[in-house]
Amino acid sequence: MLGWILNVVVSIVGALVAVQLGEFLLLPLLMLMDVRGSLAATGGFAMYVGLTAMMLLTLLGSWGAIWVVNR
Repeated sequence: MLGWILNVVVSIVGALVAVQLGEFLLLPLLMLMDVRGSLAATGGFAMYVGLTAMMLLTLLGSWGAIWVVNR
C-alpha cells in the first residue's frame, strides 16, 4: 500500500518538475516565432506544438520519476 502512495506522490512531483523545465526550454523557442498575443487566441501550429510538447514532457517527467524510485 505504501508503494502505491509513494508512486503517486513521486509521479505528481516529477510531472510538476518536468513542466517547469519544459517551460524554461520552450519559452525561448516561442520567442523566436512571430506570435502576436496569446497562443490560445492566435491558435495555429505554434499552439499545437506547444501543447503537444508540454504534454509529452509532463508524461516523461512522471514516468522518469517513477522509474528512478522503482530502480
